[in-house]
This record gives sequence, structure tokens and C-alpha cells, in this order.
Amino acid sequence: MKDYNKESLFTAAGKFIFGTGIIFLLLFLFYQKSLILSLDPNPNLSEITVEKIKLTRLYLLSISLVLIFISGAAKMLPVFNRYINRIMAIKPVRYFLLIMLPIVIFELYFQPLALQKPTILMRDDDLIWKLRPNSESIWAEAIVKINSKGLRGPELDYAKPADTKRILYLGDSITFGFSLKSYDQTFPCQVEEILEEDNNRKVETINAGVGGYSPWQEYIYLSKEGINYDPDLVVVAFTLTDVSEKLGLRRFGGDSEGAQLAASAITIFDWLSNKSRILYFIKEAVTNLRFNGDIEKMVPVEEGLKITQLIDEANDPDIKNAWEITLNNLGKIFDFCKSGNVPVILVIFPVASQFDDVENMSGPQLFVSRFASKKNVLSLDLLPLLSQRVKNKKVDLEDYFLGPLHLSAEGNKVVAELIADFIKESNILYF
Repeated sequence: MKDYNKESLFTAAGKFIFGTGIIFLLLFLFYQKSLILSLDPNPNLSEITVEKIKLTRLYLLSISLVLIFISGAAKMLPVFNRYINRIMAIKPVRYFLLIMLPIVIFELYFQPLALQKPTILMRDDDLIWKLRPNSESIWAEAIVKINSKGLRGPELDYAKPADTKRILYLGDSITFGFSLKSYDQTFPCQVEEILEEDNNRKVETINAGVGGYSPWQEYIYLSKEGINYDPDLVVVAFTLTDVSEKLGLRRFGGDSEGAQLAASAITIFDWLSNKSRILYFIKEAVTNLRFNGDIEKMVPVEEGLKITQLIDEANDPDIKNAWEITLNNLGKIFDFCKSGNVPVILVIFPVASQFDDVENMSGPQLFVSRFASKKNVLSLDLLPLLSQRVKNKKVDLEDYFLGPLHLSAEGNKVVAELIADFIKESNILYF
């Protein structure tokens, strides 16, 4: 029988724990951004990813120190030494530890690399997708929180406080605040701040913007949910994708559920692969095998019309049909608001490519503006205003846009000023 009372005895169990601690310490020392670059051919070194790297290094260091401390305690304390040895003498325990060690190392080491699917969207029978209440996720490199009513921003009761004006915004990811780190940077929030400061009266904002939404979804939301907030003004944020994007959906003759659902964690396996890097890489490997490494086939493609077609092929039958569907749903929004004596305005957003030739590429904006005029709805076309501002201020277009469609934080600020001025000048929101 072995003598476990000798303090100098450093058992196999203690050596295993100590050796494991040294492994984690070495992993900590060599875990640097340069290593991430070498492991991933297309590294995603955003702020969030860098923070994940720092957190992983902290985990590695903490684990190594704990294991080294345990091994030291096992060497110095005979009672603890016997206890550790008895546990390690159990074969299933040894096998479990030997199996789990590489798994834990893999999960920790590759945690910052794999892109997680956002979890803020869910399926909906009427809208196809909507924001998931009480959810929080990273989306477009921003941490996004959704309140219990399924909206981004402060949660409001349906009952409107006295001496308060409410503005309900309908729109897509531009209104939602795509890639903006804070809700406060969105133009709806900033319009609220401007109007409150100028009128010295409380203004509340309901931001019902959802990525990928177009007027048919916005009408459903307005009539079923949005109107419950008793808005004093409805702002419809119109983008050219409102015409083109929906035609990729099965509901309109396409073959998909929408790029938003395809890019979100919807299935149980999606959720699990968000938590486990091993499952994530298995899923990626299976996808590569399925499509033989063809990246274009791996990415879900919307078969809807391209935005450029709205400008270049205005007389095409498909274009005319897309416009007819879009304007019909816009008309439903306008008529619904009028039936409830709720003022409504239309704000028309540009895409970055239109700034190359504003005069010849503004056809879609003029078309929808004329429709709004026929419906006696005020409209604000941002294309000429932003174009003039770019020229006058001598700023780069990239200062206002994050890409071809979405606004930067600065772009949201400028748009908020333009919308607030329009609301004040039109005297449509009576204070």
C-alpha cells in the first residue's frame, strides 16, 4: 500500500494537474492577435473580436493559475493529495479528463474566430420574421438589445402619458440602426432629442424598424401593434430595397424565407453551434462539402430585383409589378393612418450609388414622391439634401454611409436634423 502521508510525494495525479496548468499557461503566453491572423485567412478583428481575444486570454491565465495552485496544494497537503489520487484512480474520471482537455482547449482557443449567428430574429406567421422579445445578440458588430415588446429602444407602455407626443417609425435596417453600437445613435432617437430641446415638451419614440422589412410588413405591424401606442405621427422610412427585396420571398414568387432568417440562429443546431466552436466548424465543414467549396452557392441569394434595375429598367414589366405591389402597400399605410386621424409623412432614403449622378438616378425617389403627393401625404426626399450637404461641407460620402445602403453614426445624425427640421417646418406634429 502506498504511503500518502509523505509531504514530498508528488503523485501522478498532481503531475497531471501541474502539467495541464503549464499547458494553459503556454497557451496564454502564445495567444496573440498575430496568432489569430495566422489561423484564420480572413480574420474578423473587429472591436468585439479583439475583446473576445482578451477575454480568452484571461480565461487561459485563470485556468492555468488555478490548476498550478491545485497541484501545489496536492503536493503540500497529504490529505488533499490522497483525495486527488482517489478521484484520479477512477478510470472513467481519467478518460473523461483526457477527452475533455483537448475539447476545452479547442473551444477556448477558437472562441473569438467563429462568427456567431444573431439571435434577435424569430419566425412569424404573418410577417415571416420579427424581432425576438427580450433578446440580446451581436449583429453587424454591434451588441443589440430587444425589449419585451420586440423593439429596439426604450420600452414604452401602450398608454401615452399626458403632455407627451409620440412618433412611430416604420422602416427596415436603416431605421433599426444597422451596425450602430448604441440605440442613441439612430436617427429616430436623435429626432426625439431635437424636438424635445426645441419645443421643451416630452417626445417618445417607437422605433419599429426591422431589418429587411418593406411596406407590406410595416402595414401589418402598424395595424396590429403599432397603432396601440396611440402615435401622434407616423414616419414611414422608404428605401429602394422596399421595392426590390421582397420579390425574393416565397410569398411573392421567390424561393427563400428571406436573407434575415437565413443569417440568424433559428434552429436548435444554430443555437448550439453559437455556443460550441466544435459544432460551428463541423457545420462549416459539412456546408463546404455540400457545396464543394463554392462560396457563391453557400450564400443565400435573394432572387428579387436589383436596385440598379429600378433605375435602368423602369419600363420592365417586373419592375412595374414590383412598384405596383409596393405602392399598394404604402397606400394601405397612408389610408390606415388617415382613417384614424394620425398624421403620416414619408421619408425617402437614397443608396450611395445614386450620388454619382443625382440628376439622372433620382427617378425612383421622384416616382414615390409623386405617389405620396397624390395621396396627400408629405414626403421628404433625402437624396438632393444629402448630396448638397456633401458638396457644401466637402465631406466624403463614406462619412455618411457604412456601405451601399446603411447610414453611419454621422449619417444618422445628419438625417435626424433634416427630418426634425421637416417635421417642424411642416407643422404636422402640433405642440
